[in-house]
Amino acid sequence: FIPPPNSPFCSEEEEEEDDNNKISALTTSTTTKTTHHQKKQEEEKQKRYKIARESLNIYAPLAQRLGLFKLQKELQSLSFQILYKRQYKIASNLLYSKVVTLYQP
Repeated sequence: FIPPPNSPFCSEEEEEEDDNNKISALTTSTTTKTTHHQKKQEEEKQKRYKIARESLNIYAPLAQRLGLFKLQKELQSLSFQILYKRQYKIASNLLYSKVVTLYQP
């Protein structure tokens, strides 16, 4: 007969060991889930980069040749935003500041 934890028949050492086992299981589970989540995020990031490269190198030029200039610009803008995040931020801030100064009275 093995008494359940927290029963009057269970010693303090057994309760402590049971608590330690629960903490260990929780820690292992959390670590496993975190690692899986990080791996999944990295895979999604690589997939976004691949799609952005294809859009920039294949679909944007194709849209231009077909005369779909609005689609071309959107594909280029979105691809640039994903592939060159820092440069995109600098360029968009510079463009925004120029537009603001043009429209100030």
